Amino acid sequence: MLQRIKPVIIIYTFMTFGFSQLDTLHYGDVQSIVPNPFSEGTNTEWPNQKGYVAGTNIYRDIGKYQRFEFYSSDYIVGALLYFGLIDIDASGVADTITVVLKGISNIASDSTEGVYTFGPSEENLATAKITLDQMDTTGVGTLVMFDQAVQMAGDYFIADSFFIGIEWELTDHLDTFSLYSDSVGAVLGGGFNRAWEKFEDGNYNDFGCVLSPSYCWGYDIDLWIGAVHSADVVNVDNYKVLFPDKFRIYNAYPNPFNPVTSLNYDLPNNSVVKITVHNMMGRVVKTLVNDSQTAGFKSVQWNATNDKNEQVSAGLYLYTIQAGEFRHTKKMVLLK
Repeated sequence: MLQRIKPVIIIYTFMTFGFSQLDTLHYGDVQSIVPNPFSEGTNTEWPNQKGYVAGTNIYRDIGKYQRFEFYSSDYIVGALLYFGLIDIDASGVADTITVVLKGISNIASDSTEGVYTFGPSEENLATAKITLDQMDTTGVGTLVMFDQAVQMAGDYFIADSFFIGIEWELTDHLDTFSLYSDSVGAVLGGGFNRAWEKFEDGNYNDFGCVLSPSYCWGYDIDLWIGAVHSADVVNVDNYKVLFPDKFRIYNAYPNPFNPVTSLNYDLPNNSVVKITVHNMMGRVVKTLVNDSQTAGFKSVQWNATNDKNEQVSAGLYLYTIQAGEFRHTKKMVLLK
């Protein structure tokens, strides 16, 4: 039983889902038929590329990362990793993987002048090391604890953004390892380019092709990495795990605004969604959405009018998104 965070690796495994179909995994110049844990249908546009993201010396990449938006000031204490395939070469020497916690950084494109987007920072906030032969590949999952707990700065209204990823050194042998992922985009990916990678020259690249449109995967995916967090940094037995497939509401953009702002959110499952704008007295000013929606990234605009299509006065407003049991409220400011 854990009593405090220690600079050692502690590994747990536990069942979270069952396998339901097979996919063709492409890594290097080899194709392998491997089990895929996802139950939703495969996107017909990429029938053989859904389910895995490979890390291997063949591609000369040295890192894969998943972005999280965290509406809490809890401590990030570890990571839960789901590997679909591990292949240790004939040498029998398993590669060492470093699990990293990173902040975000504004990264410039190495091919398109003036293009920037937020990706992983170079600095590691916390790390943990594990060898490939310690990783589970049955869909059970492997939990590793970071060498230190890092408190986030999110709250009920504003998220703290960070990345959790895996890094490795290029060696003279060819171990291959593959994280589960979802390239469909309708359930896990939401168009926010949350999956990133790093190459041996030190350059980062997003899977959504913002930084390097001429050389990228072109996928809208999320990696199957969970962020392990706890409100108690001394005793972390009561930890929770944040996965990328949770319902997520982003800050209004622009905010402050005049006269139009966009409200963006990720819907992990089909659900009845209701979005309302309230004034500071709690009265409903505008109902923007009240309908059944399919899963995926969603966006709705508010043009600073009420339900009678009349312009409202400048000031602070609240918007509430409700979907099933989920309910969240955030602030926005209208300028005149």
